Amino acid sequence: MRDTVFILCRAKYRNNSSWLLMQQLKANGVRCCRVLATRYPNVEPARCRAIINYGVGRTPIWLHMIGTDVPWYNTIDTVQASANKARMTELLRSAGCNHLESTGVPSTAMQWLREGRTVVSRTILGGCKGKGIVLSPPDPMPNARLYTKLFSGPRVREYRVYIVAGQAIDFTEKRRWSVARTNAAGIDRNNPYTKLIRCNRNGWVFARNNLDATAEHRDIIERAAEEAARAFSMGVGAIDMIVSYTEDRELIEVAVVETNTSVGLNGAATTCASIGAALAREFM
Repeated sequence: MRDTVFILCRAKYRNNSSWLLMQQLKANGVRCCRVLATRYPNVEPARCRAIINYGVGRTPIWLHMIGTDVPWYNTIDTVQASANKARMTELLRSAGCNHLESTGVPSTAMQWLREGRTVVSRTILGGCKGKGIVLSPPDPMPNARLYTKLFSGPRVREYRVYIVAGQAIDFTEKRRWSVARTNAAGIDRNNPYTKLIRCNRNGWVFARNNLDATAEHRDIIERAAEEAARAFSMGVGAIDMIVSYTEDRELIEVAVVETNTSVGLNGAATTCASIGAALAREFM
């Protein structure tokens, strides 16, 4: 009897994101358990009704024991493509999605510099939270695997669109911590890295209130994110989007920044509830 949803995760620690998602699904009446790719599950694999792959890019050793018709929310290939920034860029380009302009050719990146643009060099294709990124300027452009032209405009905002089964189900905006909070954390607000690399360790947080995006703009951003999700066959995760506005808040351009198949849920109760409820509806 297929009655259990498997949450394929990288680690089965208590209170990590996969654990929080499991608790949310159970609260919504879904029978589920967490499983690892490298160990046989405690639950008989034949009972697996669906697999929620939360950022695992390796094939489970027990895969041959489940039905070939079991649905996946993120295949192994989806995770691998999302984790590799060069492959991600190529998929977005092939699908016709508007994305950050990138190249693996140093001479092209050097031309961007000569045009006065900032170049984001990725020395690690699988890096996250700003790891492996070099900004030029202020630093010399290194040998890298991928170069991206920094998105620019009069008024630039970044949003995260949460996806379940290819559909947008939630929406947040990246906001900078207050001056007092960044000062208390010892973060230099004038440093280009903390200003341009919008991650938590640089003093940025996801916000829900007083969003810059109007309802009309949000719809446009979500549709572009869903298009990117389809390019990756994303079952669950998030698409980071960047947007430029005029000073009068008229929309100029929308582009995909990157994809994420293992969204951090610690300290994000509303996001966890949204994803859990949307997934639960898939299994009811």
